[in-house]
Amino acid sequence: MKLKLFTYFWGVNFRYLFENFCYPSVADQIAELKAAGVDVEWQVHTPVPMRERSQCTYYPAKPNETLETFQRMIEGFADTGIPVAFIGPDYIVGADTIANCFELIKDRPNQSIAVAHPRIAWEKFTSRWNTVLHPLQHEQLVSLAFQFPHRCLSGADPTVLPNLTWTGLSVREIKDGLFAVTHNLATPFMCRFTKDDVEFFKDKNFRSFDRDYTRKLLKEGRIKLVGSSDIAFFLELTSASHHPEMLNEMHGISMLNNDKEMDGQNHYNPFIVTWRM
Repeated sequence: MKLKLFTYFWGVNFRYLFENFCYPSVADQIAELKAAGVDVEWQVHTPVPMRERSQCTYYPAKPNETLETFQRMIEGFADTGIPVAFIGPDYIVGADTIANCFELIKDRPNQSIAVAHPRIAWEKFTSRWNTVLHPLQHEQLVSLAFQFPHRCLSGADPTVLPNLTWTGLSVREIKDGLFAVTHNLATPFMCRFTKDDVEFFKDKNFRSFDRDYTRKLLKEGRIKLVGSSDIAFFLELTSASHHPEMLNEMHGISMLNNDKEMDGQNHYNPFIVTWRM
């Protein structure tokens, strides 16, 4: 069975995140999958000069070509039956996440897996952590999320006003170290593509991936949401410059105890995901 991993980035800041956090969180997982007989290739598309690494292959790319590179990748894997995992250069991926997601869809044609993940504060985290040396357990990553929360996470408590739940994330602590999460726009993490998906993305932008494309996958019965961080979890390092506004209400609707976006993209609103420290 084959599995592809796909990463695109440009710029020295993302090279720093990729080399010090993303790559070491993923490389051992690839080695373990290969040892188990899975044919894995990690395609890293970037215009930035990189030093060679044993677990990934670099492909030339141009700056600001995220959508074009993404579209070419989808076209290349459409109807091949090969699952593709999306690994952002700013991701820190939990130790069993890739293997677990692969296990969930390896025998299910055209299926995809979505994972509800949090953002952590890029500047605060990298001032304390210079690197990760190996994949971290999911419980460790959940703990780090609440040690270094980005505003998108620290503002996601629906029991206080103002809050940021209008952005699609709502987090309540149920008891020590156990959190109930509603993540309306949980990211498609591992996908199988079809020729119809190629046509779909011809007139879309990259923001469509967890919005319009997720709606398409749900309508076609082609995606499942992971319900627990015990199965899959990763962190996304996000700069403080991403600074959405805390609100008391939106369009006249109070955000107190609310967990809904107002633009009709509540894809996973009926579902509660658990994160465990």
